Amino acid sequence: MALVFGTLIKIDVRMVNRKMGQFARLLVEIDMKQELVEKIMYKRVGICSFATVLFKCLPAFCHECGIVGHDVADCTASGSKTHSHRSFS
Repeated sequence: MALVFGTLIKIDVRMVNRKMGQFARLLVEIDMKQELVEKIMYKRVGICSFATVLFKCLPAFCHECGIVGHDVADCTASGSKTHSHRSFS
């Protein structure tokens, strides 16, 4: 499931043992330059369903300049200020 939108790093043990209920907690490395997935389709007992994807602990990311630490509304890439944040370029 996680491979649809990133690289799977860790699965919550309760999910593997089916003790988690209807939620799945995964630690996934994602490419912040790509659009985030909002829903995924999965198959369970022969029935296809959709699940909403919730992201926790996402840093501010500017899709304009590719820098972590601010969003597009606060981007100074076209101005004279220098970024002091990590760049993916």
